[in-house]
Amino acid sequence: AWTAAIALAAGRGQPLRFLDGDFGKVNATIGDEKFLRLKQQVREQVTSTGYTWNALGDDLETITICRSVASKARVNLPQSARVSGGSATGKFGHKDPNSVTDLLCRNESGRRWGFAGWIHGDSVESAYVAMCSLFLQRESVWLFNGYPQEGNWNRYEMSEAAEVLSREQCHVEIFQDSRSGLKDWLRMLVGGFRADVLLANSKGNRDFFDLAGKDRGFVPDVPLLDRPLALHLIHSWSLAAPDNEATVGGRFIANGVYAYAGSVHEPFLTAFVPPELVAKRLMSLVPFLVASRHWDGPFSNAWRVTTFGDPLMLIQPPARSSRMRQPPGEGEGYSSVRDSLPDLLRLMQQAPTAESYRRAILDLRLLQQDAMAIQVWQNADKVGLAAATAGSILPAMFRVRDFQG
Repeated sequence: AWTAAIALAAGRGQPLRFLDGDFGKVNATIGDEKFLRLKQQVREQVTSTGYTWNALGDDLETITICRSVASKARVNLPQSARVSGGSATGKFGHKDPNSVTDLLCRNESGRRWGFAGWIHGDSVESAYVAMCSLFLQRESVWLFNGYPQEGNWNRYEMSEAAEVLSREQCHVEIFQDSRSGLKDWLRMLVGGFRADVLLANSKGNRDFFDLAGKDRGFVPDVPLLDRPLALHLIHSWSLAAPDNEATVGGRFIANGVYAYAGSVHEPFLTAFVPPELVAKRLMSLVPFLVASRHWDGPFSNAWRVTTFGDPLMLIQPPARSSRMRQPPGEGEGYSSVRDSLPDLLRLMQQAPTAESYRRAILDLRLLQQDAMAIQVWQNADKVGLAAATAGSILPAMFRVRDFQG
């Protein structure tokens, strides 16, 4: 995952340090000794930066672990550092694992001095996570509430969050009440999941998720994404094995989620920050993963919610965004896809090869001209090149719901 470390060090101005040693595989659970060695190395590295770091409000507030480490650890915490109160009283034991990202960035008493993000995967996957975090604009937010609107569940309903986000001109879709069963979920999947950010509530385990109306979805119902997605998922166990595509969280990451707040074990409902508060924090420019953490109260102690991705990534309110795309200047080695397309289409007609058709189709997809790309593929079919170019046209057909194609 060094590609993510390099990109974020440059893009965020973060000091780059090297963390050596074996701290377990991604899906593993490590014990006291190995975790304390990891924690000590992190403290040594942040001290070496010269920044003040051992309290909130000083120079250094976040770290990003860009490498494979275990997602969970069984640590014998002092009583003062354990979660207690509410539904978790008496249920915290030494045998139960907590999230490594939540155990890190804490002093000896358990008080938080910072927030940890974590990026794992190969060099391509890790570069993708970092570049999405640095460069994408996140304006479309979907809210999906699979909980009954009664009792304690009602604290996690989505209408208040929708109002907060809409005031800042986010493009909001809300799925709640009669719109949040499995049929509604599957209907969203057809043609590609098109949100930039998803806040979702469901009950379940690592291999299934329950929605409204006592409906149940399974791992294959995790959506294919039409665009990269940041995900806040209130759901037990979803990230118990982040590197396993046969789990809910593992499939979300494999399908393109680049920022994710989820749980590694049974966290209890109140371990999650309610959507309304998450939305208020995001619109106040609190980074996405930091907004997903409890800052005070019993669940601000180390617990089971984990954070995957860049901890400094923002959901910038469209109403106050000043970000603009800077077009490349002359002589910088760039060319406009739109300007070069007519020449490419002429080449395709003059020399109808599989490669010329593929290039035209890919450029039309980049320009979001899916219907025109399909017309080009239909022309390829007429000259016997349909099979050779089929792989390049499938995403366009998926998005426009061309099921016959």
